[in-house]
Amino acid sequence: MQILEDYFLVVRSIRLIVLLEIALFLFSHFGTKLMTNSGDIGQRLANISWYNVKSRNVQKHFILMILRSQRSEGITAGKFYFITFRSFVEATNAIVSYFSVIKALVAGKS
Repeated sequence: MQILEDYFLVVRSIRLIVLLEIALFLFSHFGTKLMTNSGDIGQRLANISWYNVKSRNVQKHFILMILRSQRSEGITAGKFYFITFRSFVEATNAIVSYFSVIKALVAGKS
C-alpha cells in the first residue's frame, strides 16, 4: 500500500512541476514578445514624419510616445527582474539541478 501512495505522490508532483513549467514558459514567451514589440514602437514612431503634422498637440503626443518607448516594457517579477526566455532557461536549469541534488540525497539514504 505504501508503494501505491508513493507512486501517486510522485505522479502528482510531476504533474505540478509540468504545469508550473508551462506557466513559466507562457510568461516568458509573452514577456519576451512584449519587450521586443515595445522596443519596435519607438523605432516605428521615429520613422513617421510626425514633425510635418500641423497640429502641435499631435506632435507633442508623438514626442511623448517616443520618449516613453525608450524604456523597455515587459513582464517583471517583483518589478526588478524581467521574465524572458533567458529567465525561463535559467529557472529550468535550476529545477533540474535541484532534482539532481534531491535524487542524490534520496539515493544516499537508501
